[in-house]
Amino acid sequence: MLANDELMLLIKSKYPVTFVESIDEEYVVNQLRQIASQLGIIFYQWSVTGGLQRGFNENPYYQTADPEKMVKTVLSLIKSDRSESGLFVLKDFDKHLENSIILRLIKDLVNLIKNTKNTIVILGPEYKLPKDIE
Repeated sequence: MLANDELMLLIKSKYPVTFVESIDEEYVVNQLRQIASQLGIIFYQWSVTGGLQRGFNENPYYQTADPEKMVKTVLSLIKSDRSESGLFVLKDFDKHLENSIILRLIKDLVNLIKNTKNTIVILGPEYKLPKDIE
């Protein structure tokens, strides 16, 4: 599938953030999970209802349903183990970027993962990001 190839290329090209616009969330998450597996990087997914989960683990990291705590957790995961790379899929996260603290944390995260194999994918039904990170 062309979209899968494009996503693979963006991730391999070390783009720190990619926005995927889709109403078929489950399909996109499965595609991204496969890409992470093919590239040998750890797959993470986040939603406000499920928190931050690694791989197929249904138990989220502690208190990561809160978007601010989730970003702080991702920052600490990346800082603590620079040898492991991750693909972080954040569902409907664009809605939380109106919060100035969360926006600042995301900017810090983007600066930390530039030119690394870590990638953030924001997944939502409609493309809308603040100018700060667009």
